[in-house]
Amino acid sequence: MNYTTRITQMTIAPEGEPIFSEMATDICIEDEAAGEYIVLKQVTRNDGTIAIKPEEWDVIRATIDQMFAEMQLAVSEFKIRTDSQES
Repeated sequence: MNYTTRITQMTIAPEGEPIFSEMATDICIEDEAAGEYIVLKQVTRNDGTIAIKPEEWDVIRATIDQMFAEMQLAVSEFKIRTDSQES
């Protein structure tokens, strides 16, 4: 049996802060069997909102872009595997 390794979560926090810091933002790929999507989470926010400071935006946006690229790569690899099995 073959296995695939995927990045499905990245955590952004100020340098020197732990991943459970109240200033950390988790960017996750999630899937509830209807297709993958990106979710942003913050430990200290229980009201369904996120808070982004202007100085955080560039790194958060770049990480979101990286996670979308990971999703596209996974879809491409799945399609290649499926197509080769059908041949």
